[in-house]
Amino acid sequence: EKHQRSNLYGFTTRELTELDCMPTREVKPADVQSYIIPLLQRQTWETVPVQPDFQRTRLYPLKNGNGNWVASNDVVWQVMEPCVRLASQTLMSAHLLPWV
Repeated sequence: EKHQRSNLYGFTTRELTELDCMPTREVKPADVQSYIIPLLQRQTWETVPVQPDFQRTRLYPLKNGNGNWVASNDVVWQVMEPCVRLASQTLMSAHLLPWV
């Protein structure tokens, strides 16, 4: 018991089980739809080069030839969307985090 308390932040496995921290039942998947903040929404991402200081005339192409690295590309957005949702969630709940 002493070993468990020292490794489990003051709890025993029995206490954690009673608190439902270690459920033995089937856990339902989350059905919460996360929100994307306006700043990170798909339509706000660059679609053409817009930095006049860099003199860039085209966007960065994907290696496989399926378009460019832009959010308007469905292949890119499929990978970016979960990250953007997580970033939005983090930004919107930053005031709840202890290190902020």
